[in-house]
Amino acid sequence: MRPCLFILYLIIAQTQLAGQDSGVRTEGVPKVRYYTPEQYGGDNQNWDLAQGDDGVIYVANSAGVLSFDGAKWQRFNLPGRPVVRALAFTDGRLYAGGYGEFGYFTDLDKSDPTYTSLTDQIGTGGVREEIWKIELLLDGTIIFQSFARLYAFRSDKLIADVAPGIVLFGQSEGNRLVLPVAGQGLQYWSSDTGLNQLEGSERIGSRIVSSIARRGEGYLIATADTTFVLQHGKLKETELPSQVNRLLSLADGGLAAGTIDDGVYLTDESLRTTLHLNRDNGLGNNTVLALLEDKAGNLWVGLDRGLAVINRNGPLRYANAATAELGTVYAAARRGDLTYLGTNQGLFVRSGSEDRPFKPVAGTTGQVWELKVVDGLLLCGHNSGLFLVQGTTARLLPGGTGVWSTVVHPTDSSVFAQATYTGISILLDAANSVAPLRLPGYLAPLRSVAWVGDQRLLAAHASRGVMRIGLTGDLSDYDAIDTLGADITKPIVVRYGDTVLVQSTEQVLRYRNGGLEALKEFLGIPLPRGSLIIPGRPGSEEWFLVQRQTLSLFRGGELVTTVPVRLHADYPRIIPWGEDRYLLCLNDGYAIFDPQVGETDLPEMLLRKEVVAVNAVRFEAALPLFDRPVRYRYRLTHRQEEWSAWTDRPEFEFRDLWEGNYLFKVESDWPGTGVESIFTISPPWFRSTAAYLIYGAAFFAAIYLFYQLHRKRLTVQERRLELIRRRHLHRQEMHARNRELEDSVATKNRELANTTLSLAKKNEMLLQLRTELDRGRNEKVRHLIDRNLNNEEDWSIFESHFNDVHDTFLNKLRHAHPNLTSGDLQLAAYLKMGLASKEIAPLLHISLRGVENKRYRLRKKLELEGSDNLNQYLLDI
Repeated sequence: MRPCLFILYLIIAQTQLAGQDSGVRTEGVPKVRYYTPEQYGGDNQNWDLAQGDDGVIYVANSAGVLSFDGAKWQRFNLPGRPVVRALAFTDGRLYAGGYGEFGYFTDLDKSDPTYTSLTDQIGTGGVREEIWKIELLLDGTIIFQSFARLYAFRSDKLIADVAPGIVLFGQSEGNRLVLPVAGQGLQYWSSDTGLNQLEGSERIGSRIVSSIARRGEGYLIATADTTFVLQHGKLKETELPSQVNRLLSLADGGLAAGTIDDGVYLTDESLRTTLHLNRDNGLGNNTVLALLEDKAGNLWVGLDRGLAVINRNGPLRYANAATAELGTVYAAARRGDLTYLGTNQGLFVRSGSEDRPFKPVAGTTGQVWELKVVDGLLLCGHNSGLFLVQGTTARLLPGGTGVWSTVVHPTDSSVFAQATYTGISILLDAANSVAPLRLPGYLAPLRSVAWVGDQRLLAAHASRGVMRIGLTGDLSDYDAIDTLGADITKPIVVRYGDTVLVQSTEQVLRYRNGGLEALKEFLGIPLPRGSLIIPGRPGSEEWFLVQRQTLSLFRGGELVTTVPVRLHADYPRIIPWGEDRYLLCLNDGYAIFDPQVGETDLPEMLLRKEVVAVNAVRFEAALPLFDRPVRYRYRLTHRQEEWSAWTDRPEFEFRDLWEGNYLFKVESDWPGTGVESIFTISPPWFRSTAAYLIYGAAFFAAIYLFYQLHRKRLTVQERRLELIRRRHLHRQEMHARNRELEDSVATKNRELANTTLSLAKKNEMLLQLRTELDRGRNEKVRHLIDRNLNNEEDWSIFESHFNDVHDTFLNKLRHAHPNLTSGDLQLAAYLKMGLASKEIAPLLHISLRGVENKRYRLRKKLELEGSDNLNQYLLDI
């Protein structure tokens, strides 16, 4: 095994030397918040720490890189998922190193940051070691250090690959790196000068240097058994504890020393130990692997199991009294060098300095409600009655019942009124142990009282209701009892100057003119629902606004500071402690509050936005406060105009948002912290600008198409109407032509008929003349008549007129019956005209019988049956 790795394994092996829990947290310890592996979602060991520009804490954990923004832990890994040993943050990059891999992460505000490896610039074989330290030089050089080599990068380019020997954890100093080299003391390296020996460090000899820190003009050098100061070439031992594993110079000039088996030591500028934290008083684990001072002055401690943050600069110092010996603290007081604590297990006293333990006061076992110094006496309100405390002893006054609180008469400081389990008691001579005078007329339990006149008290029932109690002139009995607020649950009566307040977790009321009036604000300060007012030091303008997780100190109407602390819900108690401090009674002990130590400026709230869908968005808020719980509330314009209820979850998702511009606001329950984001929800594709353009184009295209179709329809209709018009005109023309033809036919029929009749009359006359002449035998006249009876000539005239009317009849008849003679055609023509046989006879110059014979012969030639009608047949042709 290589010597450097052997040294490392020796150091790591010592991390198992954890101390056992052996005592109670002492007074004056800053708040320590301990995170277990289960809480941060990683492995036990935390090797290095870094902080981003936005306040986010990064942890080199055995399971990967952890990030914590105060609200949410996340984890991401190096390629191959090695144990991450080293971290450093600069210029928006988080540099990380582990076994065989180093590089940097960007896009750290995303759930999956982008990683860029730098190991590909190393020569053949790459990196086969673990990177244990990353240091940043002022000239922009990034140094990745293993236990055998240095890899120096500038502008993402490898500028040096140095093998100085076996080295442990280096420390940057300006543009150079100070290195503890095994067997050679300290050396420094820079890109300009290379490796050089640091004068005086050779005297360290073969000691293994576990950590170094800059100290003024010199260095602190921690080894396994001693911590040295190297200054001006001289090496001197310090009184810091042994087994120091990490050193860190603090911004206030002090020092943090993390040990292998005894937690963390904090010192002042002269290296005098001011605070020692280990597993016994809240650190959670005794083996320190990493230290970091964040921007707010908190000290982060990477442990062999878990992670702790120490609120060094806050105004609160805690003392844990929640043990089997002390119990829960309800009251406290000081008399000389004695400190008293009243708990649910009795009265305890401590003599002298804070490092001494509290001891029980004999005979006081049970619930202590109040410790009050009045008129030179220390009175203890107890479950058994009223105790008079003197030194380390206490004496129960006779005739007692359980006492909650005691108030001094406004004009006689020797007279006290007590709120007891059975009503009001009047104490007139406590110094001589005279028993309190219990007033018999009202026996209900009263938790608190306040004088509102020489003979009047305002009293709060232990469960429900507020009464105004009038006493007789000698204060020996009740004069009147008036109920003022029967519906007030668990009321508390307090006095601030001349103002008497009645309050519960539901409301705050002021007693004025014999009645109660609700308050929305006090001295110009709004009173949130669930808040309580507790007066500060008598004679001052100080008062406290108590809320669920916070305590705010005001001087008149001016806010002094707000601290993260939670008092008893039912018995909030704040006790003046010295000239400028207060003692706060807590559920798990007590805290010393020093208003002179102001809270550091609160960091800016972080807000991440993620678009989940087209109309859905998700926000994650975080306030990088690591020493206290934080609650959030939000509102979204056009969706939720009112503030939401307070919640511990800083994740907010909105779905089904209508398109438009929105303003999202989120704030924490710490004053002056909030952030907002303006965002736009784009419409869905069917309501987008492009879609509306398409709709517009389609609309105009539809209109154009409709117009064209309409034009086409009109054209078609016009053509159809034109065709109808033409047909109508043609029909009219045809009708007119037909009428003309009909008129012409009728005229010709008339002419034909006239002609026929004329011929018939002529022939009839001539036939009669011939008959008469036959009787006279006048041949010459006969010959003249025969010539006028010339059938051929008459037929020609008739046929000409007949064809004008029936132009195709004779042709069709000849074509159908070619055997018809001219006489047959004449008879058919006369029959076609509808002439009777007696009208036909003269035309044919034959007798009526001759006409019948010709009709018979015509039927034969036309091949008509006996049932066929000759005239109808001819009409159908």
